[in-house]
Amino acid sequence: MDRIKTILVATDHTAHSRRAELRAAMLGVELKVETVEVMSTQPEAAPALHQATGTDGQARMRRTYGAPTDIAGRAEKIRADLTVVAARRENFFAGLVARFRNDELIRRSERPVLLVNREAVMPYKKVVVGVDFSAESRQAARVALALAPTAHFTFLHAFRVANEEMMLAHEVPASTIHEYRIHARNAARLRLNSFIDALGPRRQLISRSVEHGLAGPTIDTRAREIDADLIALGKHGKSRFVELFLGSVTQRLSEIDHCDLLVTTTPYEDDLDLPPAA
Repeated sequence: MDRIKTILVATDHTAHSRRAELRAAMLGVELKVETVEVMSTQPEAAPALHQATGTDGQARMRRTYGAPTDIAGRAEKIRADLTVVAARRENFFAGLVARFRNDELIRRSERPVLLVNREAVMPYKKVVVGVDFSAESRQAARVALALAPTAHFTFLHAFRVANEEMMLAHEVPASTIHEYRIHARNAARLRLNSFIDALGPRRQLISRSVEHGLAGPTIDTRAREIDADLIALGKHGKSRFVELFLGSVTQRLSEIDHCDLLVTTTPYEDDLDLPPAA
């Protein structure tokens, strides 16, 4: 993705939801998007529209209405490069509903989704991209680079040694497991370098990190350590059974509240002309 041209922002017009509206408006101006469409999840409310400047200097605004379950469909219909929604509500019980709607939106969406937690006071400055070397994480990196052109990026891969739990259970010497970890870390570093090189030219500052541990907690911890304002992840699979009963890194990180979360899926039609990754 070279740049973001169309943004869909869904709002219920509450104070919390206006965080998403403001972030969408700021992105519209910063990235010079062509269209920002505001979708109300409360048809009786009058949507608050924000101006975005198109490439020709003219504002491109649309107003639509629909329930949260319609958001993914609308994003697909208008070929939105980004869907922006508030991540959660302040009230606990409303928060449960909002979290369910966000999970459902992430599950259904074939387009990038930005869950907004923070007040939008400035462009994104620190971004953590979770990397597992898949097409999904490659797409997350590409969208994040287009979304945050002035940010410092940390590309993070969390690794585990194959059959490590079994080795621990069978009391394999710690020194042996440590050697396996060193080998896995070195191999992951080489893959991470190739992963980043395959993204092509970029102007952002880049950091690389390979850490031992589970992906979700490791990404969350690093984001807190550097006070990241955005985490970017690629979504895997569409199985409701897997997501509801086994959980996923994306689902677990969708519950964070200290930074925004960008979730993408595999490259969609607009990105098919991108050069293949190495």
